[in-house]
Amino acid sequence: MKKALIATALIGVLGMTVAFAGPGGGDCGGKGGHGGFGGHRAQMGEMLTKKLDLTAEQQTQVDAIMKEQRTKMDEMRQQMQKQMQAMRTEGETKVAALLTPEQAATFQKMQDERKQRQEERREEMKKRLESDML
Repeated sequence: MKKALIATALIGVLGMTVAFAGPGGGDCGGKGGHGGFGGHRAQMGEMLTKKLDLTAEQQTQVDAIMKEQRTKMDEMRQQMQKQMQAMRTEGETKVAALLTPEQAATFQKMQDERKQRQEERREEMKKRLESDML
């Protein structure tokens, strides 16, 4: 019975890890993107330890499982981002081939502005993460 409870709890932990993980390890403004723990994963471990009355050994195992899952998800996220960027580039190239020179210049300007906004958001997110770590 106790083993079944522990197994159920671990499955729940894995599910929560997937649901609450933000890109790049919790960089969704510290809120996990969907009301999750975000950059406060230690709190989730503490909550599980307290609510499930985990032993020190179980807590160590849960922490290891969560860390492994974060690593796998980060790797998957990076792969997906690369694939999505390749698809975006392919689409932009196809669209640009259809445009007149004037339209192509406007399209290029739009792309440059989008890239600038992305970089600004990235910098803001980086600052928030740094302040959360303090």
